[in-house]
Amino acid sequence: MIESRGILVNKVVLMRRAMLVLVILFSLSINTFAGGKYLTQGNFPICLSKSDFNKLIDYQIMGDSEAVKKLGIQGRCSPLKAGIEVELISRSRGLVQIRPIGELWTAWTNLEAIRAK
Repeated sequence: MIESRGILVNKVVLMRRAMLVLVILFSLSINTFAGGKYLTQGNFPICLSKSDFNKLIDYQIMGDSEAVKKLGIQGRCSPLKAGIEVELISRSRGLVQIRPIGELWTAWTNLEAIRAK
């Protein structure tokens, strides 16, 4: 049991590193600055807090679909709809905090989930 838990932890660490490398490569290809206007792309998750977004990714990597579902049921995370105009509020390690134009709330998603308008 302990050995399989160690393998799972190593898998999570490797997946996070792979994601980080992909995000770095992607971020070199686009120019994103806070305050810029962007459009969302579909098929990406979005969460109200950075902490919830990181939990969501961890649960997905571990295959814990029940935990992922609970984040959605509690209204903390949801799928991101494509074509929404957003403002970039901040960036942090491949994640972006965005605010839909005309709204008062912000949310976190992957850098790849937005593209320049």
